Amino acid sequence: AASSPGARRPRRTFWFWVADLATGHPWAVLLASLAITAPLAYSFFRIQATADDGLLYIHGSRSLRGLDYMSAAFPPGALDPYRLLITTGRAGGALTPGYFEQEARVVARLLSEQSAYMDAGSVTALSFFRGRAVAFDAAQAFLQEGSAAYASDEATAYRLHVASLMSATRAATMIHIETTAPPTSQDIVGFIRGVRRMLQEEQWAAGPLPARMYLTGAYSATLDVQDVLYGLVRQWCRSRSG
Repeated sequence: AASSPGARRPRRTFWFWVADLATGHPWAVLLASLAITAPLAYSFFRIQATADDGLLYIHGSRSLRGLDYMSAAFPPGALDPYRLLITTGRAGGALTPGYFEQEARVVARLLSEQSAYMDAGSVTALSFFRGRAVAFDAAQAFLQEGSAAYASDEATAYRLHVASLMSATRAATMIHIETTAPPTSQDIVGFIRGVRRMLQEEQWAAGPLPARMYLTGAYSATLDVQDVLYGLVRQWCRSRSG
């Protein structure tokens, strides 16, 4: 039926023309949408998870200024060092030839296998002092009152060094590691995985001491959370595809 002479024509709004264009030229709209979103999607998929300390401080705060000064004055790992805990399970177990042998082997492997993340100046341990190895006999002489070496400056420095690394019962010690790479960035993931793999090998190897070893500090806990979340996503995807 013909419309009456006085009837108003429908008003063409902006969204009408958008819908008309989208339905009339779908491929052109799709290509234009991809051109706009592709750079954003590219940037999104290149995001790297990190626990950068600079992101944890309030912008312009004294803490952030202190962090900036410290980052400029000291190596990256000085702010967030890694700690490798070795526990023997018995009092006095850390001051034995067997323990020193095993710890020295762990330190040697760290310096050899993780040279991209650390150097000799990065490590502080019972069996490694001032950038060089310390044998059990030398350590015992430094710690034993009345020995010829006890009163030396080096022995005094070593005792101070050991006091921060060994538990009161001498059952557990720490290896202190200040990485040369930023310790809270995604770049350090290779170091964490490599050290944990090495510790597992050392822990189950037939050695003189049945010690347990753990890597803690800096990005290691965040990486554990990240791995769990990624694992849940993979599990969800498998359940949906099945």
